[in-house]
Amino acid sequence: MPAISIKNINKTYIDQDGNEVQALHDINLDVAEGEFVCIVGPSGCGKSTLLEIVAGLLDATGGEVMLDGQPVRGTSRDIGVVFQDASLFPWRTVRKNVAFGLEIAGVHFSLGDDCIAVKSGRFYMGHKYKKSSQHMEIRQCYMQHGHGSVTLGSEMAAGVKHLMVKDCIFEDTDRGLRVKTRRGRGNDAVIEDITFENIKMDGVLTPFVVNSFYWCCDPDGHSEYVRSKEPLPVDERTPFIRELYFKDIEAHNCHVAATFIYGLPEAKIDKLTFENVHVDFTENPTPEYPAMMADVEPCTKKGIYINNVKELIMKNVTVEGAEGEAVEILNVDKVTRED
Repeated sequence: MPAISIKNINKTYIDQDGNEVQALHDINLDVAEGEFVCIVGPSGCGKSTLLEIVAGLLDATGGEVMLDGQPVRGTSRDIGVVFQDASLFPWRTVRKNVAFGLEIAGVHFSLGDDCIAVKSGRFYMGHKYKKSSQHMEIRQCYMQHGHGSVTLGSEMAAGVKHLMVKDCIFEDTDRGLRVKTRRGRGNDAVIEDITFENIKMDGVLTPFVVNSFYWCCDPDGHSEYVRSKEPLPVDERTPFIRELYFKDIEAHNCHVAATFIYGLPEAKIDKLTFENVHVDFTENPTPEYPAMMADVEPCTKKGIYINNVKELIMKNVTVEGAEGEAVEILNVDKVTRED
């Protein structure tokens, strides 16, 4: 069976005068797997038209294209196209040209769920496809009235990597950064190289939340395996969090906690950095849960709480108006603090 089979393809256009123009007529071609084929002809003979039909970008007037025995019906992740024109921004690097479609800029989000949720599938999808969400940039956006302003997970079994969030406003959301993961997501569920920079928050209940015991949306969410705060064996079901970096962030009129970060005891967060971060609280806060995890109670004006981290760096971090300890650090292997 050929990898690509083109059968009796016809393509007719209607010109501006209403006349039919025959671009392709009765084209037949089989391409074997691994075969390299060149289509040669003068300009305007229909080469690009045929390739666009094969790629599913253009409908044929008649005939059929088969890919591995299946008819092509629109675009597919199994087909890639490199166009003849250099459709690039010359001032961008190669990586930034590739990543252009992964930018979210200048958008106002206001809704009853997470404003932006970055995901990569549940356990079976992550292990089957192993395609992480990566090289994304979110900038100059206004997040309002959501559960999380920017949320990673919880369905992120293939991981989330190389995410930049900068120059944004978060207002009246439950959480600013929100990481939702849990045991069972798998060892492909790696969160790595996440940066939040130059963010202004107002009325956000808890600005920074990393929850490694997320119990919602899964039938076993309340199981002892998910909820246990004791170290369990590291295996193929264990997710990982590598580096999180927060710089030049102001969070005013918070309600619940300045920061609530809780890594897994058996797979601690590798590195957590706060630089030039200020958090203060509203005078009349509303009690709420800082994270959706077992054994956590509603609270108000809780300071910075960080648990199960390998390396913590805090430079010029201030918390104003917390009740009790401003900073509570537990099970952190290395702490560097600079005022």
